[in-house]
Amino acid sequence: MAKKTITELKAYFKAGKRPTEAQFGDVMDSFANLEDPQLFPKSYIKKRLNIDFPNDVFDQAVDILLGNRGMSGRLEIEIVGTWMYTNTVGNIKKLFQLGLNPDNAIWYPTTSRIVETGGPITNHIYIGDIVWDANINQYKITIFHTHHSGNIYDVRITYHCPFDTQDFSEVKLSDVYTSPLTGQRVHYTHYNDNLGIGTTLPETSLHVKAPKDKGHSNVVGGLFDRSEAAGGSNIVQLKYHSTADLELNSFYSGTNFRYGSYGDFNIVNNIDDGTYGAINMVTKKQTRLSIMPNGNIGVGTTLPTGKLHISQSPSSDPIDAMTIDVGSFGNPQNANKSHYFRVRDVGGSNNIPFIIKGSGNVGIGTETPAAKMHLVSGYVFPDSEGALIVGDTSQVNLRLGCSDRYSWMQGHGTSPLHINPLGNNVILNKDGGNVGIGTQNPDQKLTVKGKIHAEDVVVDMNVPADYVFQKYFDGQSSIRPEYQMPTIQELESFVRENKHLPEIPSGEAIVKDGVNLGDFQMKLLQKIEELTLYVISQNKEIENLKAIIKK
Repeated sequence: MAKKTITELKAYFKAGKRPTEAQFGDVMDSFANLEDPQLFPKSYIKKRLNIDFPNDVFDQAVDILLGNRGMSGRLEIEIVGTWMYTNTVGNIKKLFQLGLNPDNAIWYPTTSRIVETGGPITNHIYIGDIVWDANINQYKITIFHTHHSGNIYDVRITYHCPFDTQDFSEVKLSDVYTSPLTGQRVHYTHYNDNLGIGTTLPETSLHVKAPKDKGHSNVVGGLFDRSEAAGGSNIVQLKYHSTADLELNSFYSGTNFRYGSYGDFNIVNNIDDGTYGAINMVTKKQTRLSIMPNGNIGVGTTLPTGKLHISQSPSSDPIDAMTIDVGSFGNPQNANKSHYFRVRDVGGSNNIPFIIKGSGNVGIGTETPAAKMHLVSGYVFPDSEGALIVGDTSQVNLRLGCSDRYSWMQGHGTSPLHINPLGNNVILNKDGGNVGIGTQNPDQKLTVKGKIHAEDVVVDMNVPADYVFQKYFDGQSSIRPEYQMPTIQELESFVRENKHLPEIPSGEAIVKDGVNLGDFQMKLLQKIEELTLYVISQNKEIENLKAIIKK
């Protein structure tokens, strides 16, 4: 028999081979020498220490002295408690990722986390982080014992590093000394960076599991208990990133609240997006209420189009989609499916001053609206197509949507119909459409069948007739460059043939199409200016003839 390395032993068991008796002896001899680093080099080192904390002394501590060494890889510190003086059984294991060189030369920042806890030991022991102590010129880890009852603890150190097999025999404990622990005093367990409270298998970053098998008792899964009279800002906050959180404000007055006042519970979603970032309330896997980023509220819809949008599923029986009770007398009525919306006075009379019926009719002051909008004491037009009626039973002042009469506004008897009697502007069809007076078929912005009596009329013009004089006296016109005034002979020829002036519509065209008042006025002015030039030209010829005669 002979001791063999792992590589040599693997050769005995290749496919298709069976180890000989001598080779099997080598295996047994090698197994008996597992601790021989020449044969089986280890990628980890283990060390065990014992801590004996004194009894009846608070805030004790001890240091694990690691020496002035280079350490890289992973270091595990596990502390196991025993049953002495108080119930401190259990264990705490902390994992460190290292990148240390001697003399505090850190090439990779140390990270650490608790990977295992169990038992009441977590209430008594706290494992610190690796720090450099310049006074003793070495690295150390401080273990804090916060309970006053003494106890003996087993410290198990495991150092993992595949290329570093340093001797850990010099690692030791310092003397026990007094050192109060500040800040966090209890460890929390991390599994793949998840935190579990009440569970050893946390499924997310924070997993809180309440006790089970408690019957029908009221079990609190999580409790934040604060009783002191503290004012100011939020005392409880569950936060997601920088945009969404749940907040409970202090119940005492203060001025530093982010939202609301004292005692308020805030549901916050500050995602700065016009489409995403709603707050939803869900039951039976369906969104029942949504508050959108723009402030719109949807009940039964996730796409509210107004500040309050209530939607009922088409397949649902519309039994009172909404009932508003005002006062304190009477019982809510919610059995009549013909009512979609009601505002009711339950202060004693149970009157319903406002109602929207299932037919779509709206009643104000009446429970039985006979039109799309029916005001109490209003006149009901016999036509079933009436939509809005305003006025008493004897004199209807306004009717909207009345059959072929469309919308009516009327006076009564000899009383005139007043529109905006205060004297402000009256604007009709601001964005388009024609207005007819005396006709049902207006073909222009304003069509009047009949006479118009006006004290003055102002017409806006784009092209004044000054181009006639410009072309005659200057030889050119910036207003109408193509204009040419006809000669008197050309004018005579045109009139003889067409029986009307050039650029002036014929009598038949005027009867058929009418005239554009502004354009027609400009054409008449053009003809007056042309006639003026003809007279000037004739006058020049007359003066020339007079001069010739005098000679």
